[in-house]
Amino acid sequence: MGQQQTLLLVLVTVVIGISIRVGFRMVNDQNMQQNRDQLMIQIQNIYAFAEQYATKPQKQGGGAGTYTKFTLPKRMKQSVSGTFKATVSGTTGLTIIGTGNVKGNNGTGPVSVTCTITKRKITKMKINN
Repeated sequence: MGQQQTLLLVLVTVVIGISIRVGFRMVNDQNMQQNRDQLMIQIQNIYAFAEQYATKPQKQGGGAGTYTKFTLPKRMKQSVSGTFKATVSGTTGLTIIGTGNVKGNNGTGPVSVTCTITKRKITKMKINN
């Protein structure tokens, strides 16, 4: 094999290796973003459920305009996207945290999204990792 052919073989091997690495990175980034999107959709569903609770009168098992005794139903605490937790703050405040099942940007902790609801409106949706 000539010197040019050997050089070409090494160059092709390097290019293929870099392409494979970039491909894996793209797939991982897509998985992270997809998990974040799924968490945000599920959090919006939880918010809608909490709003239904808040708008019902107390006699019907609702909050009569508040989230005071709101608890997340067992069926909404976990999904294929991850796990969810809701914390009531005051009468019209609620924080929903969704923790995904895919590693986040730091490569160690999972993807996480926090939604802050103030005065019964979503005021902040933050991607934590």
